[in-house]
Amino acid sequence: MGKKISAHYGTEMEYQAHDEPNEPKNEPNETIPYSIAKMTNLDEREKRVLSLICNNSRIARTDIVEATGYSTATVKRILSALRDKEILSRKGSTRNGIWVMNFSAIE
Repeated sequence: MGKKISAHYGTEMEYQAHDEPNEPKNEPNETIPYSIAKMTNLDEREKRVLSLICNNSRIARTDIVEATGYSTATVKRILSALRDKEILSRKGSTRNGIWVMNFSAIE
């Protein structure tokens, strides 16, 4: 079963993912910004990682692993894919740098 998507209106339109009643509770409910939710060239895992980076541009890979429940290898693969698509880049050092999103590369 997939996620039900409903729109919430506030200062920015966002999509809220809700677990269906019979679905296992593997992932916490989280808000994905509308600008990320409408990206057609990204899969759900990429959107979830981008959402975390939007909320905290200094987020560490280990924090992404903890927040998503994905394996370290999966997070590395997602970040690599986002870099290959030129949607995401890293500015500064790996320890003290920030993630930079390139919205012009997004369809």
